[in-house]
This record gives sequence, C-alpha cells and structure tokens, in this order.
Amino acid sequence: MPMVYADVSRWRQGDRDDSARAAHNAEITSWRRSLREAEFDVDDHEILFAQLRAGLRLSEAAAVVGQTTNGVYGRARWDPEFRDKLEQVLAETCRAEICGTASGARQGGHCAPCRAAHRSGRAT
Repeated sequence: MPMVYADVSRWRQGDRDDSARAAHNAEITSWRRSLREAEFDVDDHEILFAQLRAGLRLSEAAAVVGQTTNGVYGRARWDPEFRDKLEQVLAETCRAEICGTASGARQGGHCAPCRAAHRSGRAT
C-alpha cells in the first residue's frame, strides 16, 4: 500500500489536485505573512501612527519605517487589528476641507471616505 502524505507534502511530491494546491497556497500565505510580521511589527506600527499624527503623508510615514504605501495597505488587507487602527488614525488626520468627496481626496484626504470618493470619481 502506498504511503499517504499530508496535502502539502503531496504538493511537493508533484500532486496537483485541489486539496494539495489549497494546502500549498495556505502554507505559502502563512509563511509570507510571518515574514511581513517580522519586518513590520507592532513597534513599527506605532511609529507609523505617530508620524501620521505628526502631519506626514502616508507615503512619507511609511518610508520612515521602511515600508511603502502598498505595503501598508497590503498589511491592512489581511490584519484587521492593524486596519482598524490605521483607519482610525487616517480619519483623525484627514487633511481634506471637505472630507469624503473627490475634491477632498485631491486636497490630500487619505481617510476611507476620501479614498472611496477618489476611486468612484464623483462626490459623495
């Protein structure tokens, strides 16, 4: 009787069925997130938030902690605790005179309503 491997091991052995592929993808995602957690940790989060509160733009504050804007938003996509804190700080520090509109986004507004209005292309 052939030896039965765990799904990830079966992927490494060349099996490409759905369960092996799903296990491989889950393992790779977990590994990549652990790397991101190590290079952008809670101390870096607090520095980022402090820089935002001090008046820096998100791209400038991210550069202070060695990240990019895409890296910060990428972390926010899968880390709900970080996302909530980031959105709170972005709302507190929104520079737009008319927050939540496309005009506000052009003025430098970076809170969730300004970003949504910018993506939609129309005032809300």
